[in-house]
Amino acid sequence: MKKFKNIVINTCLIALLLVGVLLLFNKPLQAYFIARASDQVMDVDAETIATNQEADASFDFDAIEELTLTDILALQSMKSYVPVIGQIAVPAVNLHLPIAKGLSETALATGAGTMKEQQQLGEGNYALASHNLEGTDVLFSPLHQAAVGDVIYITDFTSVYTYEITLAQVVDPMAVYVIDDVPNEKLLTLITCAFDGQERLHVKATFIDETPMEQATDEMLAAFNCAQTHK
Repeated sequence: MKKFKNIVINTCLIALLLVGVLLLFNKPLQAYFIARASDQVMDVDAETIATNQEADASFDFDAIEELTLTDILALQSMKSYVPVIGQIAVPAVNLHLPIAKGLSETALATGAGTMKEQQQLGEGNYALASHNLEGTDVLFSPLHQAAVGDVIYITDFTSVYTYEITLAQVVDPMAVYVIDDVPNEKLLTLITCAFDGQERLHVKATFIDETPMEQATDEMLAAFNCAQTHK
């Protein structure tokens, strides 16, 4: 009986230790697995992107929930299809992510998701959303260090679209007007959670230029880690 009691006690202590370690390294583990999942879906080309543009997708922003470690671990099997339609890069804050069509859990846990069904790059107000994981450099977390004047590149591997940040502002989660089109303006809007989790960081950028992929500069290509592949 004493031996059995000792086994139970030791098992409980080990379990408590494992829980403690998991809690201690929760954010680093999440960041590691998110980065890994992002890399897995990043490898696309213009032909694949064109096909993915026709995929069915959900655009229900209200259905987005906070990421958990369980959700992130489930991504590793990649059983859920991610319709990647491009990549976004903000060199000043070392942000480089895939862009997926729609706002599915898988899309937002691997990169950025499009917020409106018919939006087009270089036209209207192109809106993207992703999660903020405080204390890490994954997903849209680095946007909290972005500044007015920083350049944003987006590519569909046919062209590179250049935008420049003009505003970084925390807004109420009900401020859905920030993704609306503005007459005679070509904009990019990026949305993520503020650090209190109750409000939203809203980054606005103005369209500068569209560059055919074969004419992309070394800086553009380096932002997408593809200088050798596409030039």
